[in-house]
Amino acid sequence: MQPTLVFQSAGEGEINVQYSDTLQNSAMTLDGNLLEPPTGNFMNFTGGATGLAANTRAIAMGSGAVIAIVAVVVTAGTLGDSTARGVIFFNKVSGTIASGDTFTYFTMQGLPQTCPMNPAKSVSVSCETNAMRFTVSGVAPTNSAGTPANFGQALPANANMTIAGWSSVKMFSWIAAVSGSSPLLNVGINF
Repeated sequence: MQPTLVFQSAGEGEINVQYSDTLQNSAMTLDGNLLEPPTGNFMNFTGGATGLAANTRAIAMGSGAVIAIVAVVVTAGTLGDSTARGVIFFNKVSGTIASGDTFTYFTMQGLPQTCPMNPAKSVSVSCETNAMRFTVSGVAPTNSAGTPANFGQALPANANMTIAGWSSVKMFSWIAAVSGSSPLLNVGINF
């Protein structure tokens, strides 16, 4: 019987992302923008425009507000096609960002949210499919094809964990446990 786990945000809020990329045959870490948000607002997205980049100004068509994009974090797929997923961080330039407004920017849609002001305190990881290996020491984990093979702690499919503490969260690194079998990870970054 699997235990039921309840995660509580560490204080100010949570940013949720999903990783499901073949890039996981190389060790990956969480983008620094996810751990210390660089601006006041963020929005999760799927799909998107190829030209989307930091320092872009755009009209968020759903609300008519003009936004300045501060950072773009792609967590899966390729920016510009329907496989892209990630988070954009932005500031309002003009217009109104109302709570509950749906932002539409090219093919991206999402609800704007206010960024937490403190650095991340913990990370909740749910490994949905295919096992992964991870470390929190700053040394990259390896998979079945690595040297040395299978370095790091294993987290099997359908398992959860929480990593607490700024240093551990910052140095959290993972890789597919078996080369070519990328895990689907749901990650909650808690502030």
